[in-house]
Amino acid sequence: MTKKSLQSWYNSGDISYDWKEVIKRFGVGDYYPECALWDFKKLWYYNEIFERNKSKIPYRIIKLVFLSTDWNNNVIICVSSLSADDKQFGDIYLAYLGVYEMKSSNMPEIFNFYELFLFYEQNFNSSWSLC
Repeated sequence: MTKKSLQSWYNSGDISYDWKEVIKRFGVGDYYPECALWDFKKLWYYNEIFERNKSKIPYRIIKLVFLSTDWNNNVIICVSSLSADDKQFGDIYLAYLGVYEMKSSNMPEIFNFYELFLFYEQNFNSSWSLC
């Protein structure tokens, strides 16, 4: 699977300018990280889902990790950030499991977040890899 930067995919015509700008809102830079085209398209896809479900999104998302399971290919681990009032602990981070199911003829769209854990960290490292 070919991995290239967002700018390279854009220059080759595989991603439009609008797509590129949406993907950059997820913290992706023009030249880093290098990912397969599918990974970038998945961010575009999830942006559409997030726009439809804004009220269910917990706080300010700072990191997404996409997963596939035996029962669902659309699972994400989401880390959100809150600002703590008590700076002794630093910021507050929440980890959520997000589950999405497409709408089908007899079932509505499902998009839910389940809280996994809460942690306080002064030097949280959010540099996990997207791809």
